[in-house]
Amino acid sequence: MKTVNLFLVAVLSFSVIFTSCEKEEVEPVRTETPEPGTTDDEDNANNGGGTTTPPNNGGGTPGNGGSVPPWVNSPAADARLTSVGMTAWGYDAQKRLNFYDSYNANDDYRVIYEGNQAVRMEFATGHYLVYEWEGGKVTAARTYAQDGLEINWFRFEYSGDKLVKKIKSSWYPNYIRGWLTVSEYNYDEKGNLSQATIRHAQSDKFEDLGQPSIITWGDYDDKINPRPAAESDLYLPGVTMFVNNPGFRNAGSKELFSYTYHESGLPYQRFDKVEGYEHVPAITNTYEYQ
Repeated sequence: MKTVNLFLVAVLSFSVIFTSCEKEEVEPVRTETPEPGTTDDEDNANNGGGTTTPPNNGGGTPGNGGSVPPWVNSPAADARLTSVGMTAWGYDAQKRLNFYDSYNANDDYRVIYEGNQAVRMEFATGHYLVYEWEGGKVTAARTYAQDGLEINWFRFEYSGDKLVKKIKSSWYPNYIRGWLTVSEYNYDEKGNLSQATIRHAQSDKFEDLGQPSIITWGDYDDKINPRPAAESDLYLPGVTMFVNNPGFRNAGSKELFSYTYHESGLPYQRFDKVEGYEHVPAITNTYEYQ
């Protein structure tokens, strides 16, 4: 049982890389090299069914299989999510995202605004990103090292208000994962991310892109997903990829998610399992709000 538990923790810890829309790529100044396709959150939604009944955790709230402790106040429906597990978010006086902090210190960044527009991201490692806006959307961005050397660029394509393609090209000397990454996104009828198709090239040429890695999400509930669309290397203002909360994520191994909810409808806890290991106790993540 100990070996199985360790396996479950390892798989779920690895998968968190993309769950927040979750982190599609490592930050370019790192030297570790995750496997391609294990990026940050897509059709198969059944709009509120699937795996949204959590394991028996000693409660009995009708309809969700678990209970929210009576001493935990229900946040307002428009409350801002401040933390889930080892990821935290902060907001300014206008309730805009201005801080992201994950389990790795290299991920931490602040978002800088001028007027009503985000103009810059400043990372804890000293590098920074500058947004390029067009028609009310971020269509491009460039990341610079502390000395002003440009180390990568992004291009973004949209269909209406939905992000459908993200292109990233990198040339930082110690960035050993690959120079070009193209990610394409599909959504279900409710606007939830259903599939991400990710290809990598060890060059700056599109013709060198390799075979795709595919990640799918589904079995969404009908509750609001409070997680900001923030990743380790990028925050895209105004972009929503998860309207509701997914019941599974499949990136080769299928992770099953179930929830309990506050009276306001916001998630209180999420329970994570790996398909085939349902007998192993779930990993529990508690949502905190302000």
